[in-house]
Amino acid sequence: CDNPNGTKIPENQAELKRRRAESESYLMSKNENVTHGKWTDEENFIFLQHMEIHPNVLIENNSDMSATVTEFTQNFNSTLMQMGVIESGSGQLKTENQIKNKIKNVKKKKELLYRLVDDDIRKSINTMKQDLSRIR
Repeated sequence: CDNPNGTKIPENQAELKRRRAESESYLMSKNENVTHGKWTDEENFIFLQHMEIHPNVLIENNSDMSATVTEFTQNFNSTLMQMGVIESGSGQLKTENQIKNKIKNVKKKKELLYRLVDDDIRKSINTMKQDLSRIR
């Protein structure tokens, strides 16, 4: 069974659990601060960002994570670097405050983007209305 965005959903729960365990152990080897099975807002955010960039990563309930492991391991570090969560090349995670500021900035940018898109849509609707009234 495929979900609408083309990501293969594992047929059974066992496969899902196996993938999740593999992904978690990978993450734990990258960052010892991660407590098994408990995800902080920052970690959730990192995975949500990761999912946006790489659709093969499936997020369940925003905190329960499963991934196609090869995709996950290949892309995870580069995603973190793109986000500026780890320093380029060093593999060192930034401090919690740096990550929180990063999250705030991304949220602000997204809100701004949504506002711009809304304005754009409103403008095009108004233009269409004007065109229609001219035709009539």
